[in-house]
Amino acid sequence: MPITFLHTADWQLGKPFASVEDDDKRALIRQARIKAIQKIGQIAQERNASFILVAGDLFDSPTTSKSTVSAACSNLGQLKIPVIVIPWSHQITSTVVYGVISSFLT
Repeated sequence: MPITFLHTADWQLGKPFASVEDDDKRALIRQARIKAIQKIGQIAQERNASFILVAGDLFDSPTTSKSTVSAACSNLGQLKIPVIVIPWSHQITSTVVYGVISSFLT
């Protein structure tokens, strides 16, 4: 039986966008990345995907802020489809990321 899933990667949530000089514009760009989670979920549902795969670099840094991790987890938790996240270079050593994610699981 075939399985359909949506393959994504490199969301880089929490990216600082240092080249954007305006603080408000940087904040809007970061917020847009978080809001894109809902759009990804919508596309997955429209395509009847069984799950969403995030194949690495969900976050931009191993020191991603707790608020960014919390916003990501909250938005992922609102999706009506399972999400599988494969950690990669930016998540391997992040105690902040694993600490906040584990608080959502307990």
